[in-house]
Amino acid sequence: MAKVPDPSIYKSGINEKMV
Repeated sequence: MAKVPDPSIYKSGINEKMV
């Protein structure tokens, strides 16, 4: 799993981070 700087970014860019 990639490191998440902020919960907001992770949730907002979860798709981009996941893919």
